[in-house]
Amino acid sequence: MNSALIFAIAQILRRGKCSFLKKTLNPSQYQERFLFKLLREHQDTEFGRDHQLAEIQTVDDYRRHVPIHTYQDFDPLIQRMAAGESHILIKDAPIYFNITSGSTGKRKLIPVTKASRKCIKKAFAVASAFLADATLRENRPLGSLLFPASINAVGKTASGVEFASVSSSDLKLSNVISRSVMATPIEAHCVSNLKSRYYLCALFALANPNLRMIAETFPVTALRLCKFLEDYSESLIADLKSKTLVDWLKIDDDQRSRLQAKIKCSASRIQELEEILAREGRLVPKTAWPNLSFMVTARGGTSDFYFSKFPEYFGDLPVFGGVYSSAEATFGIHRDFGTDGVLLSLESGFYEFIPEADWDIEQPQTVLPHELEVRKRYRILVTNYNGFYRYDVGDVVEIEGFQNQTPIFIFRRRYRGFITSVGEKRRNIMSPKS
Repeated sequence: MNSALIFAIAQILRRGKCSFLKKTLNPSQYQERFLFKLLREHQDTEFGRDHQLAEIQTVDDYRRHVPIHTYQDFDPLIQRMAAGESHILIKDAPIYFNITSGSTGKRKLIPVTKASRKCIKKAFAVASAFLADATLRENRPLGSLLFPASINAVGKTASGVEFASVSSSDLKLSNVISRSVMATPIEAHCVSNLKSRYYLCALFALANPNLRMIAETFPVTALRLCKFLEDYSESLIADLKSKTLVDWLKIDDDQRSRLQAKIKCSASRIQELEEILAREGRLVPKTAWPNLSFMVTARGGTSDFYFSKFPEYFGDLPVFGGVYSSAEATFGIHRDFGTDGVLLSLESGFYEFIPEADWDIEQPQTVLPHELEVRKRYRILVTNYNGFYRYDVGDVVEIEGFQNQTPIFIFRRRYRGFITSVGEKRRNIMSPKS
């Protein structure tokens, strides 16, 4: 992507950021506007009729009419949606289903609609504007991105709608301009086998000495990428040199032919990689791509443990958290490099919070964003266009502070559960989504 186009996109994103920041002055107004627009649109669904959404006039009405739910409450209704029934939780037909890893039980199926995609794109755009400003301030140019995610669906529902992990669905639903940022051909992302896909993505990225960005869902998967580079350094260079692919890759003949045709690496770059390998004994990101500008990956929770291992592989590369979200919802927007706190994503859902003292109560009283207290911990509830109403996601967050009247908070842990290293929480990369 050329610099003029990057500049033009950045200007558009900044306008969206300014609009969002104005909303932080009065979050209650925009949260209520989001809620009642959603309720009016879905009041005639089966869930809407059962919970009398048409009669709700205030936030307190909503809290009285609709109880707090877990995923198990929604699961039977989502299964019916997956089978092809309409107007169950939402009026819109799902265009896709996200699936979770199953780290807190069986895999969850999450409806994705055009409206829910629009909401998350707004969050991506605002986070991208924060990122663009941070890169400009620190003179870290934008450019090609390495993100070794799969684009493949895992399967289809009985009604024929595809489902996959959230990173796969995001990449699949991204547009042509978004994909143009990728340092790897889309064919590499069509490889389902993880080991083969990581090898291929590393291979094509190595051909570019000026890679600027790396994105991974979690810090631990970023370290996995480093392990691939380290373990297969010689093989990767040999494949770039011969323009062929190692035999062990789990790809069919047609994939192999199309991928090999796309291998292009200059003689000077191959020599550079060979010299790095001879000098260092391995390839790692900080030596293979000395011009890296930053990484996007998850912050908060257990991330610091993995970040302690980053200097060996990435040097002092800054890390941006992107968007704090999951398969089910979007919660917050990161604002700068090296910070864990996120600004509540006011345009992605309606949010309530359960104070820590009330976590053992079955249907506790909730507080709203402007009522939160700094340094206190809460469980977060969300109502959104994925079909969730007062959904207890199970995330524990700590309030770090406020920007104007809107809270800044940090994801701390799962409530009565755990999170796998490649599990349900994720941070979205910016460039290929927004």
